[in-house]
Amino acid sequence: MHIAYLVSQYPAINHTFILREIRRLRQAGFTIRVISVRRPDRPADQMTIEEQKELTYTRAILAEPFWKVAIPPIATFLSNPFGLLRGRSRAPTMATFAMEQ
Repeated sequence: MHIAYLVSQYPAINHTFILREIRRLRQAGFTIRVISVRRPDRPADQMTIEEQKELTYTRAILAEPFWKVAIPPIATFLSNPFGLLRGRSRAPTMATFAMEQ
């Protein structure tokens, strides 16, 4: 199973819980993709070894050129527009359900 995590900043000092959760899911055999909006909160040489490993699996959106961020959703829309729209329409319901749990 593939799981994507979208976080504001990762790795970050205050995300210890998320770090442990992601590592345990990987150990359980899940494929985890971490997408961070911003770069980490400090340089790699100031991170723990676990955080440095996670850094290799993490993609920071604002650190990427615009075209690298824009192409995947455009490609998804062109290849499966109804699937993309269906997913977007279900997102608010899923977010509400997750917050109630």
